[in-house]
Amino acid sequence: HAKGYAGVFVDTLFSATELMAKGMLIWQPDRSLLDSKTHRLIKVRFNLERKHDNVDPGFTELLNRLWKLRERARYLAGDVELAEAEMDEMLAVAEEMHEVLVATSPRLAPVSS
Repeated sequence: HAKGYAGVFVDTLFSATELMAKGMLIWQPDRSLLDSKTHRLIKVRFNLERKHDNVDPGFTELLNRLWKLRERARYLAGDVELAEAEMDEMLAVAEEMHEVLVATSPRLAPVSS
């Protein structure tokens, strides 16, 4: 990001955002979230949770925006042009998403030895 590598920024932030989305969904009793090998399932389920007001709209907007940019970024299928301010905003949303994920994740019970 700081060096202006928008493509690398998009691909890396997409992966991180998708993993956070999966982390927010994983507590649902749905085996397909564990077994799926596609990015689409996570995106669809995360957007569905947004429809039910269970997820901050900024988080789904970030995932959807990165989803659209990812192919060009990862597979060099076109230029990825983002203003520095847009990258800063995307990163800020991702950092907020991480804070929410950590704050809402179930805590592990201590294990006795």
